[in-house]
Amino acid sequence: MINKNKIAIIGFGKLGQAIANILEKKKENCKVCSWDIVETGDPRQIPLLSDAVTGSTIVFFSVPSKFFRESVSTVGYLTSETILVSCTKGFDAPLLKFPFEVLKEFYPRNTIGVISGPMISEELEKNLPTRATIASDNPAKIKKVVDLFSGTNLTLEPSEDLVGISLLGILKNIYALALGLSDGLNLGFNFKSCLTLQSFQEMELIIVKSGGKKESLMSPAGIADLLATGYCPKSRNYTYGFKKARGESLEGIMAEGFTNIENVISKAGNVEEYMLLKMIKGIFLDDVNPRVIIDVIKFIERV
Repeated sequence: MINKNKIAIIGFGKLGQAIANILEKKKENCKVCSWDIVETGDPRQIPLLSDAVTGSTIVFFSVPSKFFRESVSTVGYLTSETILVSCTKGFDAPLLKFPFEVLKEFYPRNTIGVISGPMISEELEKNLPTRATIASDNPAKIKKVVDLFSGTNLTLEPSEDLVGISLLGILKNIYALALGLSDGLNLGFNFKSCLTLQSFQEMELIIVKSGGKKESLMSPAGIADLLATGYCPKSRNYTYGFKKARGESLEGIMAEGFTNIENVISKAGNVEEYMLLKMIKGIFLDDVNPRVIIDVIKFIERV
């Protein structure tokens, strides 16, 4: 039986906890249950995954991409009325499936959604306002999730571009590595603004070639999330790029952008078409001198 007020969150890291806190601040009686392989000490965390999801109207998945399939595969039975929402940004390797495709594989009868946008966890915790995109091919039913966040500091904007919104969530992390690198090298705001433009143009090209919609670039999941991730020192991907430029230790920084560079190149095709992406690969995977990023200014052209 479904409990209309029960929400489950799979993956109870910073973002999962922020979502839980947002929902519990609503006036309506909203019971949030969570599960994570790591014990957080939060009283809302339930030891058994099956207990967390049973009876939930909506299940949010906020786990690292490399653990996404494993997490979904262990959820077990859900009624077809349960809405499943992915907050995970990455690919299910080696087939390069998006998280929403994995959810559809296991739960073909359920409504699936993807949330992406500027959602820095620390700012959500402070109740600062933001807007994100939720994509689904069932706009009527996904409205329940939009309404769930109504009146909170997180506003959701609906979209039907599952591919584009999913891919944007991955791409912005990768290009944020370069934006953090730029600051780490003290290249200034003029250069960084040009780097941001090139990032945006390459993201647009990759999105369109992959079957996403160009309009999604102008959604919260597009330019807004690129700016938040590439300009905020609290962003893990920005921090990874910044520290890489300074030659500092990268140990303990789980940057989804770094782990998805090769996956995006495989998805996008010929890396020679994407000058900045090629440079990012060289710097972060092939140990090329980070200062080669300066050369991007010489070759920028409209795509």
